[in-house]
Amino acid sequence: MHPSDANVNTDSLDEISISFAALRNSVIDEWAEAVSEAIPAAAELRKPILTNTLPVFYDDIAEALTADYPREIATAGSNLGFAHGRERASSSHFTVADIVHELQIFRKIIFNVTRRENLQLRFSHREIINESIDDAIRQSLTAFSKAHHELEQAVYAGLSHDLRNPLNIANFAARLIEMKSQDAEIVNLAKKIGVKIGEADAMIQSILDNAMRANNKKSPTDIDQFDIKAVAEDACSDMEMAGRTCQVVGASVTGYWSRGSLKRALENLLSNARKFSEPKTIVTVRVSSIDGRMLLAVHNVGKPIPEEDIPRLFKAFERGLESTDVTGWGLGLPFVQHVAESHYGTVVVDSAPGRGTTFTISIPLDCRHCSTQNTAK
Repeated sequence: MHPSDANVNTDSLDEISISFAALRNSVIDEWAEAVSEAIPAAAELRKPILTNTLPVFYDDIAEALTADYPREIATAGSNLGFAHGRERASSSHFTVADIVHELQIFRKIIFNVTRRENLQLRFSHREIINESIDDAIRQSLTAFSKAHHELEQAVYAGLSHDLRNPLNIANFAARLIEMKSQDAEIVNLAKKIGVKIGEADAMIQSILDNAMRANNKKSPTDIDQFDIKAVAEDACSDMEMAGRTCQVVGASVTGYWSRGSLKRALENLLSNARKFSEPKTIVTVRVSSIDGRMLLAVHNVGKPIPEEDIPRLFKAFERGLESTDVTGWGLGLPFVQHVAESHYGTVVVDSAPGRGTTFTISIPLDCRHCSTQNTAK
């Protein structure tokens, strides 16, 4: 007998609830077989882990079927759905779709078994079962997503802390060598080391930026007025120091934005342009405005992005152009998209043979309203 039987006071239940509860083992067994066939991640789990909270959940449904029992639906006054979602996140390879699917199968098996056993469920009983399972799905998905989010945040924090400490020491050592050495060749080598350390630090910043994006911190809080062309010229100057020709064209455009986040977004786009452009070609940043919006476009000449890769460009940890030898975290473009959207704008990519590749950030000229509108939500 399952320990969840202790939750069911049979003296308080009517005949339909007792009969329904008696079918629990049949329902769980048939569900376990069906879900293992339908969901590959389920087939990897041993039965005690697979069944998880479902036997207790089934008993709670049985209680709810009694009209005057103090439980309107199975999830009322219980965190079983949340517990189920968190366990799926921590002990399986389930996806969001898998959780929905497994509980849909649970519903189907319940109705198949009760029909086969001639248990006459009234319309009100079916409503209770359906509402209980629908609410369990909502709870499970909420907990599943939250658990994964917490895990991602822990990974981001750990990676950022563990990687940045040795980089800071290495950067200090490189600067010290550059200051103290009288050998021009060694000084030049120290400068190159510093540039590479800066690139690594930028990758770590992308991890932190992506963590911010995952936290739904959409509103930039450091809005001020500045000329975006001056920011572009600074970013291009940094790229020139790394040994790649970069030019800024277009007119000055002054607006109200987050200087820090836009500069990091531009640096990410320039980094991509540098990696994927052909040798000895020029990376161009064009600044313009139209209809109350600022356009910041980064163009490079090189192998175009395959059309099938474009939808994946803005997904974290995914990369296009898999045939190249370029390495990275795959976090830069998701952050660029986050920055554009946090300014109530967009980022658009255009890539084809003969045209090269252009990423364009398009945002309103005045984003002072962005943080106040998001704060009010």
